[in-house]
Amino acid sequence: MDSYWDLYVAYVNKCERENYANGIDPNHYEMEWNHWLPKTCFPDLPLGQYLTLNQHAIASALQTLALNKNCMCGWHKKHLPEKLLELAWPLYGQKGELNSMFGRTGELNPMSGRTGELHPMFGKKRPDVSDKNRKRAGELHPLFGKPNSDETKRKKSEGQKGEKNSMFGKRGELNPNYGKKRPNQSEKMKGQKNPMYGKKRPDLSERLKLQTGELHPHYGTKWWVNAEGETYRGVESPGPEWQLGRKFKQTEVNK
Repeated sequence: MDSYWDLYVAYVNKCERENYANGIDPNHYEMEWNHWLPKTCFPDLPLGQYLTLNQHAIASALQTLALNKNCMCGWHKKHLPEKLLELAWPLYGQKGELNSMFGRTGELNPMSGRTGELHPMFGKKRPDVSDKNRKRAGELHPLFGKPNSDETKRKKSEGQKGEKNSMFGKRGELNPNYGKKRPNQSEKMKGQKNPMYGKKRPDLSERLKLQTGELHPHYGTKWWVNAEGETYRGVESPGPEWQLGRKFKQTEVNK
């Protein structure tokens, strides 16, 4: 490889091939969207791919080394191999004039002039995974019926607590949603936008007729309660310490 950028491109392409071959897709796995060109250096472009957490951390570290500017998040640290962590992590957290990319605009930017056919994403389209996902839905999915173990759930939970959480400490103006108004969801559900628009509520009368009188599953049953507040529904009392109703009443007999 001639550079870290070439290594980054080769690594991401390898991840995409392996994820496709192994049936790993963002609808069923915990994955992160990897911006092909990191937002720390470039505008937020719709170019990239979904990678697993480990893959995304490594890709971000390679971006950091290629562009000599931090492209990593705090949670990436625990997913990086020791050697890569040693190389890339010193650039984490460098801001302003301390950042090696500070002031490197225009021709000073390592991506300057890489447009058209020179651009690494030239001719590539974001893959349409909808058909692939449909073929792997339900029982067709390799993880169907295989829930995460308690140990896996615990590890995922621990990996998102405290300083490991990407939103740790981001309050007030530091929060990416600061100053943004929450969209009015009710407007999105009005009229023809509502999935129930034009649909009638199903007629339940016929089904209810089959559950009236002696046909009802609770026909002839009563509520019973004991001194501990436990309730029971049945035709006959469960025992002498039970009384009719759902609230126990103290009497001279049961005091």
